[in-house]
Amino acid sequence: MKKFSNILDNDNLNNIKKILTSDEFPWKFSSSVSYSDDPSDLFYFMGSCYDYNQILDHRTYNLVLPLINFLEEKIQQKPLLLWRIKINAYPRTHVLQEHMPHKDYVKKGLKAFVYMINSNDGYTRIGSEKVKSIENTGVLFESSQTHNSTTCTNAKLRLTINVNYW
Repeated sequence: MKKFSNILDNDNLNNIKKILTSDEFPWKFSSSVSYSDDPSDLFYFMGSCYDYNQILDHRTYNLVLPLINFLEEKIQQKPLLLWRIKINAYPRTHVLQEHMPHKDYVKKGLKAFVYMINSNDGYTRIGSEKVKSIENTGVLFESSQTHNSTTCTNAKLRLTINVNYW
């Protein structure tokens, strides 16, 4: 696992926040967070922009290009072989709730990168380590590693971008 801070410049970060919190962003409701048989009543909203070697939404893909450029520079691999990019919005809850642990994909060499768009009291748990939701930070790990997200209690939304790539 590797953590990064100060990933994007203020212009790119503010642009992402502005668009994702506008009433024009095409959020999709998901009645479960980790698995379709999740017994909890937790839900979230997601924005898909890339899946299975295909751009699903060009506007959203262009929005996250600075993040892809950052990853390419940090891991010194251009271009990234992308598998999936999705944006998550976890609504505030009165009590912090952990979502069910899961693995993104069990594919040899596939990486997972979680980018924290805004600061809040939520976190991403990877194994036994909690990675706090601090604005403009991210964490890189194997996509087959068990992890989970949380809600937050001190912001309207916990916003993250998840990138899976080789």
